[in-house]
Amino acid sequence: MARSPWSKYEALLAHLDPEEHISPVPELLGTNTVPSSTQADAIRQYLDGVDNELQHLESILLKLAERRDSLRSSADGHRALLSPARKIYPDLLREIFAHCPKGAPTHYPDTTSISLPDNFSPRHGPLLLTQICRSWRQTAITAPNIWSTIRFVLGPRSKADPINLWLERSANCDLTIAVLEHPNPSSRAALWGLRFNEEALGLLASQAHRWKTAFFSLCIGGPHWHALDGAKGKMERLRHLTVHPSPGFNQRIMPTLFTGLSGLTYLSLNRHVSGEGFPEDGSSIKHLCYEKHEGTHGGSYVPIGECLEIMRRLPNLESCSLQCSMFTLTSITNTTMVELKDFEIQMAYHPRDRKPEELWNALQLPNLSALTITSQFPSTPLDHGALSSLIARCPRLTSLFLAWYSALEPEHIIEVLRQASRVSSLRLRLHEYSAEVLYCISQSTASELLPMLPSLKEIHISMISFPWSAHLPSDDFFAAFFQMVTRRMALSNTAQSEATLDSKHLLHRAELQLKIPPDTQAVTLHHIDTVLDRMEGLNSEDVDRHIVHGEDGGYPTLAIQLVRRRPQ
Repeated sequence: MARSPWSKYEALLAHLDPEEHISPVPELLGTNTVPSSTQADAIRQYLDGVDNELQHLESILLKLAERRDSLRSSADGHRALLSPARKIYPDLLREIFAHCPKGAPTHYPDTTSISLPDNFSPRHGPLLLTQICRSWRQTAITAPNIWSTIRFVLGPRSKADPINLWLERSANCDLTIAVLEHPNPSSRAALWGLRFNEEALGLLASQAHRWKTAFFSLCIGGPHWHALDGAKGKMERLRHLTVHPSPGFNQRIMPTLFTGLSGLTYLSLNRHVSGEGFPEDGSSIKHLCYEKHEGTHGGSYVPIGECLEIMRRLPNLESCSLQCSMFTLTSITNTTMVELKDFEIQMAYHPRDRKPEELWNALQLPNLSALTITSQFPSTPLDHGALSSLIARCPRLTSLFLAWYSALEPEHIIEVLRQASRVSSLRLRLHEYSAEVLYCISQSTASELLPMLPSLKEIHISMISFPWSAHLPSDDFFAAFFQMVTRRMALSNTAQSEATLDSKHLLHRAELQLKIPPDTQAVTLHHIDTVLDRMEGLNSEDVDRHIVHGEDGGYPTLAIQLVRRRPQ
């Protein structure tokens, strides 16, 4: 009969008799009685026996702990043999690696919207994958697409070796490259004389025929652009180009390096570079982003004249995002963009600048489908009449986002919205006293058979506030929002909703977003629940209610989401 592998431990436990050491003076335990000399001798003899057994047990425990650790190590090694990861073929593993981050997420500079991976960190990206095991290392080395992103920050040490390694392992893959100036201006000039930085740039330039996406944050007029001269005329694969120069020079003309980019489809510039030096023929470019540089003052935004000038050079633009000021030394001339479908403009304004009215009148966007207009400067006028005319000239407009921090009259917003008859998705940032806008959206007038915004399917409302003034909107604002929802979703059985709305004009989704300090969220949630319970129709089985936590600009938010259920 086979012996059980743990029988030796059972015999050991059976050998340990719990009654073996019986106290010689049980009557004294727990008392203050002083033991006699005879009792004291018996106690000493008892303690000697206990101490000897404790030492014996400690030696046994030590051996058992060693045995336990040995068994665990052996079990882990054998369990790894059954891991599903061992069954993954190298080709499939390479495909998985291709979806892994190419490095640690890094924003540069801190205020830019461009997210770039830090390639050369051994704790992230491709180098991390090579440290797991021998087979993973071999698979990672033979997966060229995971080595195809190269981020190079000019610094006091040479990066030529890792760049060479990435270029070698990426084989003939399309490259995503990023060349970034040192973020500290005082250190920047000292690095300009280091030849190994130019050597690294030369290595990248030698592979310009493989560039597909390129990001440059170098001072215009600085010495490092010359190290990239070898790339000129060889960037036939380049599709996405971002030039966000760091400040430091007055020269702002686009580097002549970028000529003959016949395949370029995406262009992003910032305030430190103008489109003046950009080739006249930009017919291949379909997406333009013109961003402000660091700072929130009006001077950090791109003058509107420069924005329109480069737009006119790109006749096939389909999407355009501008962070512009209304400052311009010349008049604003008509700008017709036939292909433009998505237009986003964030506007800065100074009382001496041109009026937004001039811009609204100059734009001709016949095929526009999405329009976003925001301003965080309280002095910016809306010029609602001209804006209404612009929206009326956009018959295909289906998505509208309007956030204006000036103290607008509700009737001005209403006038603009009356022209948005085809808009199905609406986002508004409103002041607390703008409840009249919501009341107007919720009902029709005597002269209309349909309510304003008859095509509306989704609406998102948020409050214009700042972190130091975050608070709940008034009960009147709540009431206006929920009345709009119940009537536009046809949840209440009022004669008005039945008379003015049919299934084609029902609202499907509504959201009210609130900025709430973290220490008041519990009170806020209770207040919201109380308000919702009072609103007739919102408790219907036809609507789903959700409270969603999020953030807006790093500030915590609560969003009340109401979704109309579709008929079964």
